[in-house]
Amino acid sequence: MSSLQDRLVLVALLLEETSWLFAAFGVLGVTLGAGGSPIGWVAILAVSTASLLVVRFLQFLLLPSVVASVMQMLAGIVVVYVVVGTQIGATFQGVDMGWLPAMLSGEETPNYVFRGAVGGFVGALLWWRGGHLAAMEFPEESLSGSFKLGILVLAFATVTDIAQSTDLHIFPVMFVFFAASIAGMSIAHLAPASQQAT
Repeated sequence: MSSLQDRLVLVALLLEETSWLFAAFGVLGVTLGAGGSPIGWVAILAVSTASLLVVRFLQFLLLPSVVASVMQMLAGIVVVYVVVGTQIGATFQGVDMGWLPAMLSGEETPNYVFRGAVGGFVGALLWWRGGHLAAMEFPEESLSGSFKLGILVLAFATVTDIAQSTDLHIFPVMFVFFAASIAGMSIAHLAPASQQAT
């Protein structure tokens, strides 16, 4: 595959994975009594994309692996902290930069503490996964595996969404999932112009 094809398949994989991960986190939130995902889909996409871009940038700089790992970890802490700050409040619009001390003070609601704790864990997981996506040599293989897993997760999440009174917003991300999956698999199977018969 060409470099452009690899990049497009990687973008499709990123959209596909963030869609079904949002659904999985929504089911986790309902199971734990929070009524949905602790982090919205756009925030999930932002953390994963930021991780991918940071890792690719650090690979470009050719830094020693220890230095690159420390820089990646520090960038991850900052990105996850800011993203959780945008997602933690139910009514607060903007970034709550004091969410961690407020959560640890014990004066916040259980939903606030849940969104902070689980949001931080989810953000760290997304940061780790985004880094692995950046290091991937053959994203088309992962796209196919992620598609199979995503269908199972979305099926379970859809049943949960229908059975619950709260809206988990599964149907909008389902469209993103299938559009990204089909586009990514189509792009992955296009032969470069040099391999096509004349």
